[in-house]
Amino acid sequence: MIKEVKKPSYGIYLKRALVMAILIFSASLVIVQVSSSSNHPNTTNQTPTLTIYTYDSLINWGLNPTDANARVFDAFEAQEDCIIELEYFDDANSVLAKAVAEKNSPKADIIIGIDNVLIYEAKAQDILIPYEASTMSNLLESAVNGLDPEHYVTPYDYGLIAIIYHKHLVNSTNVPTIDNLKLEDLLSPEVTQLLVTEDPTLSSTGLGFLMWTIGIYEKVLNKDWELWWNDTRNDIQVEDSWGDAFDVFYTPAANRPMVVSYGTDPAYDYLFYGEPGGTPSIGATVSHENNSEYGWLQIEGLGILKGTKNLSLAQKFIDWFTGKTVQEIIPENNWMYPANVLAELPDSYDYAIDPTTVKPLNDLFTTNELKESIDIWLETWEQVIILGYTSTATPLPPSLFFLIPIMIVVIRKKSRRR
Repeated sequence: MIKEVKKPSYGIYLKRALVMAILIFSASLVIVQVSSSSNHPNTTNQTPTLTIYTYDSLINWGLNPTDANARVFDAFEAQEDCIIELEYFDDANSVLAKAVAEKNSPKADIIIGIDNVLIYEAKAQDILIPYEASTMSNLLESAVNGLDPEHYVTPYDYGLIAIIYHKHLVNSTNVPTIDNLKLEDLLSPEVTQLLVTEDPTLSSTGLGFLMWTIGIYEKVLNKDWELWWNDTRNDIQVEDSWGDAFDVFYTPAANRPMVVSYGTDPAYDYLFYGEPGGTPSIGATVSHENNSEYGWLQIEGLGILKGTKNLSLAQKFIDWFTGKTVQEIIPENNWMYPANVLAELPDSYDYAIDPTTVKPLNDLFTTNELKESIDIWLETWEQVIILGYTSTATPLPPSLFFLIPIMIVVIRKKSRRR
């Protein structure tokens, strides 16, 4: 396209001459281009670009993130003669929000990080197209069915949401039940004031913890889950993202030596800081209720965005990402269990919480219940955190909803000043 630049007028005849010259020159370019194309019909191929949206910690928590990323993304580029453009976001919720915002004019081909709760919003927004990966027969069946049996997303890893703690700061002295922790043990202000978690409206980890509290209270203890959040709202610290919460966890001055994270964190600690023959310096726990261990299982997946212009390449990437080669990179770089059963686990995982030893709270919810209730639960959580519990569960007037983000910010600033 020729960009018009305004210049002083030199008369109508000069303008016509310039226009005629431009037309003749443009026509000559077309003739040359057509002639060139007819003589070389196969030289117009362009290297395809695969655009991927994901969260910023993907494959970035190992001993050598640069090498791990090269073995995942650079290797695929070399194998398929393509270019991969990665766009990172703070959390999977942000990834999904970006894809939804662009649904009418998508800019990405693949989205990585949609978990077994976010999948309902993703499908409701109609942003994905189904694909059954060539690796499907090697993927853990419970992970496939627990994430999406319709294959709009394909699982690549899974792991338990857990409460992580510094062993030298949290032990049987100040938290007597730490080795057999019940969710209600956290109702004690002295314990709650040690804990930092994530905002479930912004963080998939925080959303997993919200599901943990709902599952234990509603499905196991037969109580109103809002009561737990009401009783802890003034003592628990809530951060926007998992990364923000972890920063607080590792900041001594914050005095928050317990954080909502993942059951594989002790394995991470052992790999980075452990001594031969030693044990990790951090511990991990799930809920111990009625002589059973319960936990919320997060399953992460990747899917193809509707509107992609690189469908075949996107399908090949899903096959690659869920194949044995990449799946064996997942455990010590993404710190989750690989979805492919052929992938071998490293020795560090001797210190992780094995999901097969814990009763998944996920199984206590029906698909329709999750699909229909998640938005309601999130709205209710915001109301309880801001205003406290009300047994009538009366929704806020619409005119007050604009105040919620402002009030959350104020509460967080107050919490950080403690």
